[in-house]
Amino acid sequence: DIPAAREVAERAFQRIEFRQEGEKLNVWCALLTLELKYGSSTCLKATIERACQHNNPKKIHLRVCEMMEKEVTEKSSVGTTERTDDMFSKMCKKFKSKKTVWL
Repeated sequence: DIPAAREVAERAFQRIEFRQEGEKLNVWCALLTLELKYGSSTCLKATIERACQHNNPKKIHLRVCEMMEKEVTEKSSVGTTERTDDMFSKMCKKFKSKKTVWL
């Protein structure tokens, strides 16, 4: 149940202490995976924007690109490939001075 999973993630954000950034990042990644697989593209974009506000934006974009790359290798459809290419190009434009983006 997708709405219930979103609620669990929201409760996790409220319960996890602000010092435990790694744990919050894990919850954000789980929520991003949920939106990527089962949500709409607008929900995914909104979740990415929200995650970037609460975490390091470069880490979020790298994780999303890794998730999309895995999805492309599993499904290999035209729509997922185009969406992944768009995300990689946005990430490269936004973080063009960071070497980890290009590797």
